Amino acid sequence: MNCEAGSLYPHRARLEEAKFKTFFNDYHDLMVAARIGKEGYIKQIAGYCTDENDTRIRQVSCAIFEVYWGKTKHRDTEEIEGLKRARMKMTRVCVYHVGQKYASESSGTVGECIALYSYYGF
Repeated sequence: MNCEAGSLYPHRARLEEAKFKTFFNDYHDLMVAARIGKEGYIKQIAGYCTDENDTRIRQVSCAIFEVYWGKTKHRDTEEIEGLKRARMKMTRVCVYHVGQKYASESSGTVGECIALYSYYGF
């Protein structure tokens, strides 16, 4: 699994060619990419909900994604079984991005934002 800022958005087709499933938040500034099995998914379960008209510059972007790893064939028995990563069938990951300019100029505000996001699961 790879979590990044949205700078990879223009390259999502190349990631998908390499069999990575990609998911970008609707603002396209955060991304999760993972190799998942059959019936697996990636979805955003918390964070900003915006539309294409939202062009505000954010000091901190934050989202929580859920990755269900799906199913795969067992290599010895060929039976279908749940795919696991680190013994987990599903993983939740919090991804955030802080602009360098804002982190340098107002580190206290940025720290408060991250603390609030962590506390409220937002």
